[in-house]
Amino acid sequence: MKKVLLCFLVCMLIISIGLLSGCVKKGENILLNSGFELGINNKPFFWYQAVVPNDNLTMLWDTTIFYNGSYSVGINNTHIYENDTCNNWAQRIYKVPIGRNIELIGWVKTIESEDVAMVIQCWDNKNTIIGFGTTETSGSINGTNDWKEYNASVFVPYNTTRIIVRLVLCGTGQVWFDDVKLIIK
Repeated sequence: MKKVLLCFLVCMLIISIGLLSGCVKKGENILLNSGFELGINNKPFFWYQAVVPNDNLTMLWDTTIFYNGSYSVGINNTHIYENDTCNNWAQRIYKVPIGRNIELIGWVKTIESEDVAMVIQCWDNKNTIIGFGTTETSGSINGTNDWKEYNASVFVPYNTTRIIVRLVLCGTGQVWFDDVKLIIK
């Protein structure tokens, strides 16, 4: 009886995972406001700031420097922190494509930046990162660069409950991000 019950539960889990991953389509962008065009009071909708505040840090919803459309998000920091510190724009995603590969694609512009990255974090219900992808896998983004497209990818583990996308500046410099998408493969 225990074997039958266990087999039934495993089958139900597999079916549930299949149904959940079927809720999202290949090629779908699951980021909201990925071009940063919507917002109010200097804040783009669906994005939040994850920062270590200081007087020389500015988080921008920028209307003057952008790759496409009329807006981008930026980070400008001249403060030198005691410890390595990264400030970022972030978005939580609860429409999780379990068991699928996802790719983060976006355009980045930098001025005298120490270290810039776009990051995908897969979190479980115990607040542990169980999957991670970053643009740093294919090389550093630093210095001064005009708009260039970058990408990162990750397989979404089966016990992922949410995904966080981060657009990051570590250290000093200026960076802008635009047309950022999280695509299901």
